[in-house]
Amino acid sequence: MQAPADDADFYRAVVGASLSYDDNLFRLASGTNAQSTLGRSRSSDWLYSVDAGLKVDKPYGLQRFQLDATLTDHKYQTARFLDWTGLDYRGAWLWQITPHFGGELSVARTQTLADYSDYRVYNTRNIQTSQVQRGNFDWWIDGGWHLLGGVISSQSRNTAVFTAVGDFDQETVEAGVRYITRDDSSLTFIGRESRGQYQDRPIDPVQIFDNHFTQHEAEARGVWRISAQSLLDGRLGYLQRRHEHFSQRDFSGPVGRLDYVWTPTVKVTVDLSAARNLYSYQEFTNSYFIADSLALRPKWQITEKTSVHAKADRTTRDFRGPVAPTPSLRYETIYTLSTGAQWDATRMVRVGAELAHQQRNSNFAGFGYTDNSLSLTARLMF
Repeated sequence: MQAPADDADFYRAVVGASLSYDDNLFRLASGTNAQSTLGRSRSSDWLYSVDAGLKVDKPYGLQRFQLDATLTDHKYQTARFLDWTGLDYRGAWLWQITPHFGGELSVARTQTLADYSDYRVYNTRNIQTSQVQRGNFDWWIDGGWHLLGGVISSQSRNTAVFTAVGDFDQETVEAGVRYITRDDSSLTFIGRESRGQYQDRPIDPVQIFDNHFTQHEAEARGVWRISAQSLLDGRLGYLQRRHEHFSQRDFSGPVGRLDYVWTPTVKVTVDLSAARNLYSYQEFTNSYFIADSLALRPKWQITEKTSVHAKADRTTRDFRGPVAPTPSLRYETIYTLSTGAQWDATRMVRVGAELAHQQRNSNFAGFGYTDNSLSLTARLMF
C-alpha cells in the first residue's frame, strides 16, 4: 500500500519480536506431578514470537478510515504442539454526513491461546477467535443532547471442544441518549437486546445444554471531570440472560465499573478501578460466575522516551447456577501483580519488559496455582 508523502504519518508498518518465560504454563496446582499429568518433566516453557503489522489512520474530509492488523507467529521451546499463528485486526470507517450526524462501521477480530487456568485439556491446543461487526450512529440533536443507536454482530469460536464456554453467534440492537456538558462530562443511558445461538450444540436434556439464549441489558454510563487532575468514568447496569429451553441456566444481576483517574503531574497517572461482571460458564456445578475486581494501575512517564507502569489486581469469581446436586459451589480469588517498562530508543524503535506474578486460591482441589512470567519485546516502526 502506497501513501502520499504528506500522509506518511497515517501509514505505519510495524515488525516486532518477543521472548517470554512462563514458569507454570499449564497452571498446575502446587505439588502436582508434571510428568504424570503432562507427560513432560516440568510445566515451564519459553515462548518466541515474531509479528508484522500495518496501522492506518487516514482522514478524507469529514470521513476517517482506520486499519490496525497484526500477524503473529508463536513458537514454544518444548510444548511444540502449542505453536500457532494468529491474525488480529480492526478496520473502521468513522463516517460523518454532517457535523451533527455520524457514526462507525467496523469489524474486529482477536485470537488468543486459551490458557490452562480454566481450559484443562493439557494435551490439546485451543485457539479462541472472537469477531465483532459493529454499525452505530450518534445524532447530535441540540445543545448537549445526542441520540444513539446501533447493531452489533459477534461470533466466538474455539478450535477445540470447550463446552463451558461454547461457540456462539450473537446479534444485538442498542439504543440510548447521551448528554454532554461544556467541560466534556457526560451521562449516557442505553439499552440492548440480544439473541444468541450456540453452534453445533443440539438441545441436551442430560447435560442441560440449550442452543438459544436472549439477553437484556440496561445501563447508565457517566464521565465526570472533577478537576483538571482527576476524572471519574463508570457505568452501572443490569444484565439478564434467558435460555429458550432450560431455565436452570438463566442468570441475572447488576454489573458495573468505576474508574478514578488521577494525574497529579503531567508525568504521573494513577488509575483505580472497581468492576463487577457476569459471565456464562456452563458445567454441571455452575451456569455462570460473578467476577468482582479491584485494580490499581500507576504509570510514570520518567522522560519523553521512558516510562514505567505497574498493576495490582484482586479478582473474586463466585460460580453459581448448578444444574446437578453439588456439595459446594466453586469460589476463588485471583491476585495479579505486574510491573513493566517501555523505552522509545528512537522514533522507530521501541523496547519493553514485563514481569508478572499471579496466584489463584480456590475451594476446588487442583484449581489453585501460582504463576510467574517474564517477557521482553522489541518493535520497529516505519
